[in-house]
Amino acid sequence: MTDTPAQNRSPALFLNMRSSDIDEFVQATRGWDLDFRQLDSGVSDTRLEMIMLTSARLMRFRFNRSFHQQGATIKGFRTFGFIEEGVSDARWYSREIDDSTILSFHPAGEFEAVARSDFQAFTLSYDEQQLAEIAEALEISSIDSALGRSEMSLTNAQPVAALRNRLRHMFAAIAKKPSLLEFTAILNDLENEIPAQLLSVLAASTDDKRRPSIRARDRALKLSLSFIDENAHNSPTVLEMRRASGVSWRTLNYAFHEHFGITPKRYLTIMRLNAVRKELLAAKPAMTVVRVASHWGFWHMGQFAADYRRHFSELPSQTLSRKRSKIIV
Repeated sequence: MTDTPAQNRSPALFLNMRSSDIDEFVQATRGWDLDFRQLDSGVSDTRLEMIMLTSARLMRFRFNRSFHQQGATIKGFRTFGFIEEGVSDARWYSREIDDSTILSFHPAGEFEAVARSDFQAFTLSYDEQQLAEIAEALEISSIDSALGRSEMSLTNAQPVAALRNRLRHMFAAIAKKPSLLEFTAILNDLENEIPAQLLSVLAASTDDKRRPSIRARDRALKLSLSFIDENAHNSPTVLEMRRASGVSWRTLNYAFHEHFGITPKRYLTIMRLNAVRKELLAAKPAMTVVRVASHWGFWHMGQFAADYRRHFSELPSQTLSRKRSKIIV
């Protein structure tokens, strides 16, 4: 990957473990205070993948046995969770949950759940100050206003499925190549884009629909487009775009929807796809698709190729081959 390694960040770590001892899982979670009690008979097969950052801890795990789970989350962090698609017969406190549920762990951190055999789930833990800053950028007055301080927040299946699919791709890519955690693009996704997506989903039902002024929208558009042009190589986040525009997230969204019919995030992705295409069409013989895509902050090559094909009706390799064919002729 040719993207510039992240600067001035603490090292990000990835743990991938499989154990027949649930206590090894408990010890590996680092910061959680857990008490897991196996409810059924048989050998335990526990799998854990964990991404550890200074301000975030993301876990994906699977148990083949049934457990009574209780304990507390990481102090100073706010934690959310959701189960894998198709998982059933799980309970959160006294309530049954399904794969369209986002769990919001109580601010104090305590929780109690029952997971049946073949339980699979994700948890996302973010530093409270980091999460508060993202909530402010999204114009959520406070985290608790989005969550209602309850231990469970429900939403419809589609946004939960989109978030779950994003995390699946991310964990799969990092498990295959842990060195991805050295690069800015994926760290921005983990630390900023994913929690912003999560909070947006949770706050959607209370979103303020008032329309920003035309002047504010025009100014936001001009400043954010200038910022994108100057920083596209550095994989800017939508939160950085908002700060550069000097307006609220709601105003920036309105500006892009009104002018382009898409979100700021989608515009940034399209801009980078177009930049990749231009470089492929002007590439020297030794250039590869992976080098060009990485240069523009695309770290998941499978997803990049699918997005590129969807946008240009051909694979990036076909663009490069077509360019080289013209040179030969």
